[in-house]
Amino acid sequence: MFRLQTEAFKELQTIKGIAFPRYLKFRQLLITGPPGAGKSALIEKIGAWPEEGVLDLSQNNWWRNRMLTFRPREVHLSLPFKGIPKAMVLHEEAWLNTGYSLELDLSRIRIPPPRNRFLPLNWRTKYVFEFNILSPKKIFKLRKKRKVAQTHHIDVNLDFKQVKHQVSIYRQVAFHLHECGLLVYLRENFEGTPKRIRTESKRFVDMAHKPKGQDLFEKLKGVFFRPIHRTAVYLNREIYLKGESVVLPHNGIPIQLMLGKGGTILHVYPEHFAVASKKLQNRDYLIFNPAEYFSKISGFLRLGKGEKLVIGKSKRQDAMIQFSPNVSKRHLMISHNRKGLLIEDLESESGIYVSSLTQDREIYRIADMQTKKMNRLKEIFGHPIKLLPSEEAFSLLLEVNEALGKESFRPDNVHGQPGGVYLMPDDMTPIIVGDLHAQVDNLLKILTEPAVLESLEQKIAYMLILGDAVHSEIDGEMEQMESSLLMMDLLFMLKIKFPEQIFYIRGNHDSFSKNLYKSGIPQGLLWERAVLKYRGQQYFEEMERYYNQLAYVAIARDFFVCHASPPRRTVDLEMLKNIKDHKGLIEELTMNRVKNPGYPAGYTQSSVKSFRRALQLDPHLPFIVSHNPMSRKNSVWLKAGKIKRHHIVFSGMPHEVSIFSRISDRIMPLTFTSEALQERMKQLPKDHQLQVRCENESEEK
Repeated sequence: MFRLQTEAFKELQTIKGIAFPRYLKFRQLLITGPPGAGKSALIEKIGAWPEEGVLDLSQNNWWRNRMLTFRPREVHLSLPFKGIPKAMVLHEEAWLNTGYSLELDLSRIRIPPPRNRFLPLNWRTKYVFEFNILSPKKIFKLRKKRKVAQTHHIDVNLDFKQVKHQVSIYRQVAFHLHECGLLVYLRENFEGTPKRIRTESKRFVDMAHKPKGQDLFEKLKGVFFRPIHRTAVYLNREIYLKGESVVLPHNGIPIQLMLGKGGTILHVYPEHFAVASKKLQNRDYLIFNPAEYFSKISGFLRLGKGEKLVIGKSKRQDAMIQFSPNVSKRHLMISHNRKGLLIEDLESESGIYVSSLTQDREIYRIADMQTKKMNRLKEIFGHPIKLLPSEEAFSLLLEVNEALGKESFRPDNVHGQPGGVYLMPDDMTPIIVGDLHAQVDNLLKILTEPAVLESLEQKIAYMLILGDAVHSEIDGEMEQMESSLLMMDLLFMLKIKFPEQIFYIRGNHDSFSKNLYKSGIPQGLLWERAVLKYRGQQYFEEMERYYNQLAYVAIARDFFVCHASPPRRTVDLEMLKNIKDHKGLIEELTMNRVKNPGYPAGYTQSSVKSFRRALQLDPHLPFIVSHNPMSRKNSVWLKAGKIKRHHIVFSGMPHEVSIFSRISDRIMPLTFTSEALQERMKQLPKDHQLQVRCENESEEK
């Protein structure tokens, strides 16, 4: 087995809590290694590009591959072997079926040319390869656990010889690239110290010993900007700040800020979680206008740990908060640090009055509100929340299909049937939800946010779902279809409960197509099998009827939406109404993506403009889609693809869920932290208020 001599780097930097070589620039990083070495976990932890890529090192100019535009990212290496004409990835069947007897052909690995005066770039130092190469024993142990969970098909015929051979090959490749002058280092433990390869070669210049340009700046900063030490104080009365600051401890007690005497009142609440977890220790603060927040769908500001927020009369904040006239442009600053909340008046004209909200009804107001909503949802959905019996589910779907045939806000096509476009009402507040992808807890989270459920029941708001409610995109869940069935049961119940408030746009996953794959998993086929298994042939046929009745576009006075992308062809309202007669148009609206170096066939700003112009809409009208999340870290992207007034919202992330709504007459995004609300609703105690108090008291201790 091939072995390497390594030594730890002496100079390190920390990125998202992980040690990296000091010389590394974040955008240089490419992470690779044998299967099961923890590459994806590391990518997720540092917030890198979520999509995996395959890099064929035997191809000419692999270093110019457009896939490498998005960095940091995980790459699987496709490698050449002796006697085999085509390069292979170590987790594909062609390699696994060889009996691990193939010998690596290093002579066929292409190496970027050295820099000379004719080359604008030094391709050998443009990328830094991190090889995650744990010991074979560690990887084998990790993959045995994966095999039990059945999350990766390559673990089915797992044996130690396979793992050992894969580790040996990756060590050879790392050494070869290092010897050829590329920037390479190893990580031999998950999140462990990075190590350089020890070699006698003179061709490699160790970049770790280059001086860091920021060192001098850091020294100067330490001389001229000395930290100010403040002690946290407990409020037992209202205090007035004018050009002053105060630090309040993290004790779970909400705070009231009055911006000037008789001015705008803000409440600062630690984010409430119905499910007790580690999040309680590092939770964000929500800042909102209580006169708006609890009575209607309204905005709020979020302050995360280690963040600062300047509050004042900017357009966005004014829409979120609705300030009174006496609020300054830079009225105050709030910092969320280890000691507590630092509140500082920024030389405003009217100052700040700061007090604590100490009454029980104030401290537990958000918790009690969410409990009330969860109990209401239990009445709507039934308790516990679970899959409906087959006959009941079939009756519900028949009722939904009947309702779709007479939906409001949906002009008929030439055949007298509901057309392919919604013309949404002006007098209701929209709640625009992106792809949910079987994240039932995210749907429950949206419905338990302030004023959402009440607004639906009062018929002053509507929920517009942009398709793809089914098929989880979370690793390890993509083959599981029960959550998709449950999601559709809940959406169907909502449709019957609120027929004039719940609307659904068709997405590409709203199908039983056998061509529907995600990460190699045939989700369309698995969805068909699950529907037939749990619900039977009649339900399956009604589900196809449901899909065929859905609309594809929705237009309102201040936004327009579809699932994926604007069409390339010129369209008009009549074509959208009669979309069933234009099959190619359906594919464009549900399948295409934003143009980027890895997807050159995608749509651009001109496509969005043309779509807007063809529908005779205001040129400033926002266009909102889902389908194409730009990373796994966030759930909403404004001006996505650098296209003005073009936004992406994705509601299927496991850690957060975003929506768009009309806030102060502007379409704006709102983001909430995801929670396991299904479990919480099962366990909800009778005296929930007492439960919340106990959790807060234990946190203070």
